[in-house]
Amino acid sequence: MRGNVKSQSRLIAAGALILILAVPKLAFSEQFIARVFGVHDGDSLRVNTDGGRTMRVRLYGVDCPEIKQPYGIKARALTRQLAFGRLLTFESKGKDRYGRIIARVYLLTRKMLAQELVKAGACW
Repeated sequence: MRGNVKSQSRLIAAGALILILAVPKLAFSEQFIARVFGVHDGDSLRVNTDGGRTMRVRLYGVDCPEIKQPYGIKARALTRQLAFGRLLTFESKGKDRYGRIIARVYLLTRKMLAQELVKAGACW
């Protein structure tokens, strides 16, 4: 009986280690502050960090209409109103297939940009 408990404990520990090593990006997220200098559409930004690095950022967890779709121009206008020219906090969740950083974006009010866009009906 005692040997069986040891085997199960080792198996659980090994499984936990494999899980930790297999998904390191899910366990940690990088935070940085950057100024928004471009808004491509409602959920795509261009930002500059204080180190002079330029990055493309896609908002995490939402999808705004594209510019040529209905309400696309309104979604971009709202994102510009809330974010353009401002220093915001970004919490990276990885990269998409186009190399953009996928991030939660926090306004100075500590509200998430994506949530404000959803509240306004600019995205889903």
